[in-house]
Amino acid sequence: MLSKASKYCVFVFLGLCLIFVSCYEPIKGCQDVLAVNYSVTADETCDEDVTDCCRYPNLFLTISQKVGEELFSEDSIYLNALNQEYCLPRAIFFISDVSLESEDGEISYINDKISGNSLLAGNLESVSTKDDVVLVRKPLINFDIGEFVQPEKNFTKLRFSVGLDDTLNHFDISSLDESHVFQSSDSLFVSLEDGFIQAQFTIGNKMMMDTSSYTFVGDDVIRHFEFDVDTMATRGVNFYLPLQVDYEQWLWGVNFELDSKEDIINKMKANTMNSFSIN
Repeated sequence: MLSKASKYCVFVFLGLCLIFVSCYEPIKGCQDVLAVNYSVTADETCDEDVTDCCRYPNLFLTISQKVGEELFSEDSIYLNALNQEYCLPRAIFFISDVSLESEDGEISYINDKISGNSLLAGNLESVSTKDDVVLVRKPLINFDIGEFVQPEKNFTKLRFSVGLDDTLNHFDISSLDESHVFQSSDSLFVSLEDGFIQAQFTIGNKMMMDTSSYTFVGDDVIRHFEFDVDTMATRGVNFYLPLQVDYEQWLWGVNFELDSKEDIINKMKANTMNSFSIN
């Protein structure tokens, strides 16, 4: 049988417990283990009216731009295989349609979508497609492809395209937010009918006496790539994949003294598939 002192201690303890329970406010936070801001201490998920409770990782391409063995600089002078000096003050191009294939053959894409109208076969049609377009240009290195939510998984293949497919190439950009890559200051949009300039290079050479611009336009300029990779995605963490582009390869075989502008563009188009690698 409890003494009076013992009973008093029990009552005090129970009273303190009741006070603690009545004063305790549940911790609200992100309870999705795949999120960047997953909270191990959260008791409840965020209220429905709280936006961006859970933030998810993004997929990035870390692109090294080179000219042969040198890092690419817009201010440098380079020497081609014909001992012709040239400079490359501007080199920009689109990358799109990025996907990763895992060991089990499952293909993963980013989650972001773009919706609007696109001119397809002469008709303006309502479309919704992946919004994974980036415009590769200096001085950027890491290019944000978009939200990429995956459990821990090993990927064995990387696929992407240099250029834009028909839907994106003829997308009506008038409804897009100003922050979208299609609305950027480097926007290469020409018209709904002609689409975008999908790659643009400004090249200078003594034979030219000045710089000239070389542009890739049309639905036939897109090139599709597939590379073997061996990389692990960690849940809740941004995912970076290394890629290299070599402008020496892109300009391989170009003769600035003898080639016409059309010749140079055609050679560069033919060289595109040899200009990228996994570093």
